[in-house]
Amino acid sequence: MSRHPSPTEPPGLPRFSVFLSYASDDRPAARRLRDALEAAGLDVWYDENELGGGDAWDQKIRGQIRDCDYFLPVISATTERRREGYFRREWRLATERTLDMADDVLFLIPVVIDDTAETGARVPERFLSVQWLRVPDGQPNAGLANLCERLIAGDHRPVRPVVRPPRSERKANTAEQAIPPAPIPMPPFPKRPADPRDNLHYLAQVFWWLINATRMLFKRLPKAIRILLVVWLAIVLLGRCSSYGPDSGSTKEEAAPDPAKVSAGAVETAAQLREAAQKLDVAAQDKGTGALSAGFARAGAEFARIVSAEIAKTGVGNSPLAVAPFALGFENKTEADAAGEIFDTVIEQLGLSRPGLARALSVAGDRLPPDGTLTAIAAQGGSPFVLAARLSSPGAANRQLEVRLLSSATSEVVWSAAYAWPAADVAAVQGGIVEGVLRTLPKP
Repeated sequence: MSRHPSPTEPPGLPRFSVFLSYASDDRPAARRLRDALEAAGLDVWYDENELGGGDAWDQKIRGQIRDCDYFLPVISATTERRREGYFRREWRLATERTLDMADDVLFLIPVVIDDTAETGARVPERFLSVQWLRVPDGQPNAGLANLCERLIAGDHRPVRPVVRPPRSERKANTAEQAIPPAPIPMPPFPKRPADPRDNLHYLAQVFWWLINATRMLFKRLPKAIRILLVVWLAIVLLGRCSSYGPDSGSTKEEAAPDPAKVSAGAVETAAQLREAAQKLDVAAQDKGTGALSAGFARAGAEFARIVSAEIAKTGVGNSPLAVAPFALGFENKTEADAAGEIFDTVIEQLGLSRPGLARALSVAGDRLPPDGTLTAIAAQGGSPFVLAARLSSPGAANRQLEVRLLSSATSEVVWSAAYAWPAADVAAVQGGIVEGVLRTLPKP
């Protein structure tokens, strides 16, 4: 590890180095973190200050991650939103380095600058094995000050997150286990009246007992089973609602669905689910409904939202256009982030213009494959067209972002455009790509 003594420190006192990894949108918060760490006496590697013209950018980053004493990934809503970016390559390199480290060595120090939760975060699994530090907006706080004191003192012991013991161990230790709440008692069954004239009232009491008994039994079920029952009931209700429509009809034998209409059907289903979610939200907020009905409505609304979001994200059915990641082949982190943002916006705007039109193409490796390989991957996924971008003359002063629309069947270029890079007007580049693709692709 490289350690650089400070001119103001006594000779022989080590000065530890920190690699600060962040997404470009989080640069203001990263600057504040850098200033606080440097003020505490740490060497901070920060690409904006240390990379000059002509540096072998990618190789220098790999060397810094290999030699630094600590790795601080900055986690935020930006990193959660971004599906790709150069910071993810830095994270992967840092986690690969930990494979050669002992488990009791402090190296990874995740820093969260907003309210991003650890559960379900889009981070490497190794990040979840250590305690996260929360520094809102990168502003120095007591937690960051304590961390700096530990690092300056050479305390290399990692702080593990608080983990509850397994359920089996908690049950075995009955002396320390909390007393579970008593189950809700069942209501007593109504007594049969002696006077036959009270039978109608007795039947009403029995009916009300059935309702209360069902509610009590439902509350006694495990939480997982209750959720499954609510989801099943929501599916049945949605199916009943659609089956009683004015155009509903059924036959004993239904023909197989037309593959050409699968994509349009999926988009229509997603729209219907979103509409159902809105109606169920209104029902859940109705003060006149019971607690159980409101709970069913809320669960059904959440289920409808999840299913419709998954349909929109995965593009059920064959999307006509596959879009390859724009940041492939970029060696400069800032430019890779900018290309990734254009990629995200283009897919979003294409989907808004024509639902189900575009999907992200999964490509292995860090480089854009040849046109023949791209079109073959798109064809396997059922997309007759593929959109790709590459940087022309990476080392030249006058560079361009070349965007090409290829036919998956023939690998021929059916539309292309070139934009000066780095782009002065990112919105104009995004709009030009979307307009060119929509104008060229055949309309449904």
